[in-house]
Amino acid sequence: MSHFSARYQRFQCEIVKTCDEIEAFERTRKDEPWLSESKNLTETAQAALYAGAIDGAWALLETARRKLVYGKKPSECRAIAHSVEMEITDKEKFPKDHWRTQAIERHLRELKSIKAGLACIILSLRRSSEISAGYSKLEEILTVRDDRLNNIYYKDAMTREQVFRLLIVLAILAVAAIFLVTVAIYDIMGVLNLKENSNKAPVTARLTSFISIAVFGAIGATFSALTDLAGSKAETRIPKHAWSTWITIMRPVIGAVSALIATFALLGGILPALSKTVSTIPETEFAYFVWMLSFAAGFSERLVIQAVSAAAKSKE
Repeated sequence: MSHFSARYQRFQCEIVKTCDEIEAFERTRKDEPWLSESKNLTETAQAALYAGAIDGAWALLETARRKLVYGKKPSECRAIAHSVEMEITDKEKFPKDHWRTQAIERHLRELKSIKAGLACIILSLRRSSEISAGYSKLEEILTVRDDRLNNIYYKDAMTREQVFRLLIVLAILAVAAIFLVTVAIYDIMGVLNLKENSNKAPVTARLTSFISIAVFGAIGATFSALTDLAGSKAETRIPKHAWSTWITIMRPVIGAVSALIATFALLGGILPALSKTVSTIPETEFAYFVWMLSFAAGFSERLVIQAVSAAAKSKE
């Protein structure tokens, strides 16, 4: 990852802030086990950042920060618990019937019921075992709260990978389309023959014509997949999100097949309304019409299937 990216710089700043907090604790509480754990996790997060694993680094840094709860002042602990209590009131992020919301509410009730919970910490009752129980409960609350963010980071990383792969596919398809269109314009490539055979005559178009149709269908499907990813919801569960990754990879193939089906339906007269429109298009523009139809078929493959199905039923 580039050191000039906003994500890298923001994360580096968060690591620096955490290191400063650890150094402040080391001046007074150097031998605490939670402090050494937090320091080791922060160093591991820094190494993960250098390696480019920024999403894993975030998870490590959040764990390191939770360990620092044991060194917080009573007023800071009370503020943390109150902020989490207010945060879970957002029903869009924390639905009332969700297990995560119910777990946080239960932990907050248990925290308040502990004699040396936050209330006793604030009153400065210094029995170490009871105070440790209050801090441990607060750490559990933060762990459950942060689990939601970790899932969102993970799903965002999966989405970025899908977008990156689709952009590579789109670039390859764009180069192929430019080449095929150039050949079609220069060599006429048999695409115009599609119009001549669009009624009931045998189809004698060249293989490259159908390859170009498939390419434009794949481009349309890739555009459709990119727009779907842009509107994907963060609430989607990880297993469903992982399964959609394979579907996204297959979208260009589905789009290519959909474009070919739409072309065959056009040539076979299955879509009479579209065939009438084709008859009014000049031969010199017919190739562009076929490619635009292929792009539209790839972009909305469900629409093609529904149209062909409806046309087939009307002929029965």
